[in-house]
Amino acid sequence: MIKCAHLYWLIIAGILFAACTPERDPCLQPKSVSLRFGTYKTADTGTLGKDSILPAAIIGMVDSPYVFYLGAKSNKYQLLLSPLADSVRWFIMPDSNAANKVLRDTVTFHYQKHLHFISTGCGYNYYYTLNNITQTDNYIDSIKITNAEVTTEANIEHVKIFY
Repeated sequence: MIKCAHLYWLIIAGILFAACTPERDPCLQPKSVSLRFGTYKTADTGTLGKDSILPAAIIGMVDSPYVFYLGAKSNKYQLLLSPLADSVRWFIMPDSNAANKVLRDTVTFHYQKHLHFISTGCGYNYYYTLNNITQTDNYIDSIKITNAEVTTEANIEHVKIFY
């Protein structure tokens, strides 16, 4: 038979154990919102619409020290849009191994932001609607918006960039 003092310590230990158990994140919904773009070949290559892998891309935000992709060999990328502004500028250097290391393109995404309520456990985030895109044409031939609504859906490509 357990004495009262032992029972008392077991109850205290159980309460302390329960109090020290970390809480789980109550949000089970996706919260991350990013613009996705793919790179493609132009019509003059004879392979219009075919994926074009950038051999060693450097992609970063203009006027920021942050580089999001450094030497990436891919044809699918994700970028962030700013909830504080109505446009954001990114630079893209398709091949960091090229002879000209300073030539790059600047792409400016113009958009409207919409505050989006996820749930009481998750709070809010922003969704975006792309209005238009401006770019330099050092390497880029053209850009096409394929889906203007930028949300938490992960498998949607929003922009096609033709090289």
